[in-house]
Amino acid sequence: MNHNRLAIIILDGWGVRRETRYNAIASAQTPFWDYLKGQYPKSLLSACGETVGLPRGQMGNSEVGHMHIGTGQIIPQSLLQINQAIADGEFSKRMSSTVKKHAPIGVIHCVGLISSGGVHAHIDHWFETLRTLSDYDVRLHLILDGRDTIPNVALRELQPFINQLLPHHQVASISGRFYAMDRDQRWDRTDHAVKAISGHLYDPLNHEDVLQYVESSYQNDLSDEFILPKSFSNIPVQDNDLMLMMNFRPDRMVQLTQRFKDQLPVVTLTDYHLKTDILFPKQPVNVCLGSIIANAGLSQSRIAETEKYPHVTYFLNGGHDRPFLNEQRILVPSPKVTTYDQAPKMSIDEVTQKILQQVKLGTDCIIANFANADMVGHTGHFNATIEAVESIDHHLAMVYEYCKTHHYELMICADHGNAEWMYRPEDQINMTSHTPSMIPFVYCKDVKLRPKGTLIDILPTMLTAMNVRIPTQIMGKNLILTTN
Repeated sequence: MNHNRLAIIILDGWGVRRETRYNAIASAQTPFWDYLKGQYPKSLLSACGETVGLPRGQMGNSEVGHMHIGTGQIIPQSLLQINQAIADGEFSKRMSSTVKKHAPIGVIHCVGLISSGGVHAHIDHWFETLRTLSDYDVRLHLILDGRDTIPNVALRELQPFINQLLPHHQVASISGRFYAMDRDQRWDRTDHAVKAISGHLYDPLNHEDVLQYVESSYQNDLSDEFILPKSFSNIPVQDNDLMLMMNFRPDRMVQLTQRFKDQLPVVTLTDYHLKTDILFPKQPVNVCLGSIIANAGLSQSRIAETEKYPHVTYFLNGGHDRPFLNEQRILVPSPKVTTYDQAPKMSIDEVTQKILQQVKLGTDCIIANFANADMVGHTGHFNATIEAVESIDHHLAMVYEYCKTHHYELMICADHGNAEWMYRPEDQINMTSHTPSMIPFVYCKDVKLRPKGTLIDILPTMLTAMNVRIPTQIMGKNLILTTN
């Protein structure tokens, strides 16, 4: 069987929104993107809620997006699984039995994002955990969001949470996620949060409580994400304590967990791949893009900068850590800046060069991620995001011309929205979170596509274009209606 070679570029955080106001994509100068939309067929795909295994109305994210692009199947996500376990009592059972395994326990340290965003963690899971652990000495180490939520929502959300918990449980530390949830080996940030959790950032002369500290941080122009780590107790973490990590999405908790797992027992809500006790393990999907391409005897490459590297590898492969046969993984370091509005191009030059090299080598299936629209969009800086979008447009044109010269099928899609909706005038805030917007799918060929679909439709469409058999496990539908 003759196979076609294909490249697909995932534009992270590139949603579709009709309104042009506060829309960094519509506001940018994008001559090549405009050309693509006029020249080639496109579909609008759902990337949120029940179509990607999330609760209804829940915005998508990069982990969920890449997993559904790469598997072609609706995979119930951890948020949905845990919510159901709380409803039927399974959550409390698992938590109780796991904690009892480690008896006797000094203190249980609950560490994680306290957020209603539902991307990495959810505040409802905290309430259920603390109800379950009411007979234990529990200390809370809260990580504030401001990225998957509006930037300064913590004060409003924490007040009822803390009032309900006191005086039974103590908030022992607090940190913005900028420090506690780094995933790009910036260990100085991680270690700053570790010091707070360990009680080393306690100031006996400063008697601010948690809410006062958050409020004073706002007055110093620090949003939730960037609030400095602080200890509210000088009692250190002891060897007979237990660490309970509350985030269900693992990628941004790995570094923090690594700092504690050799010192004391650690329980994680989901699998962090660190040999911890796991409350809700997840089974890898048996059939995914990686296995299908490998079984067809074809070569494949995954290309991304470090900020999105797990997404085009582990998540795209449905939870498989190890590469499949003839799967090459190409990692490009992201720039070492405080926030990506300082470097809107990020490492797109290097990523693009890696794509062109793989096209020149004749790799059968090339999957690459352009991270800029998402990572710069998360900063809330509109002009920087426009610059990021314009850089993507320039590099897409380079990839397109190279693929055309080397007879590659080229598809362009996104995983969720972000850059297309960056300000909410009713709240007078810069939006830094993902959005529930539809995402684009463009096939650079004279074909007819279905006008609408979901992320799981991308994989069967790729396989059809490559002339690779679609396994029966794939639930998505082929978006290609006719080939002219």
